[in-house]
Amino acid sequence: MNDKITEIKAYAEMRNKTNYKHTTEIEYITYLLQLVEPLIKALEFYADEEKYTDGDCGGVYDADKLYSSIALDKGENAREALSII
Repeated sequence: MNDKITEIKAYAEMRNKTNYKHTTEIEYITYLLQLVEPLIKALEFYADEEKYTDGDCGGVYDADKLYSSIALDKGENAREALSII
């Protein structure tokens, strides 16, 4: 995951534990992180070039290995990530 996102998440968790007086700020940060993290995960999945060619049945028919991870996913990761917005 993005280093800046990890840094922001750690900041929000630290402030939440110390009863930071601007709780609304922490609630907004936490909410935005909940929106961003699944989007990053979906983008990382589709950006992985190996996912487009990882379907190899090795000469033996196996429906699960015949198609790449992207083809088997059929956009499910993207729909799941976008459903929270």
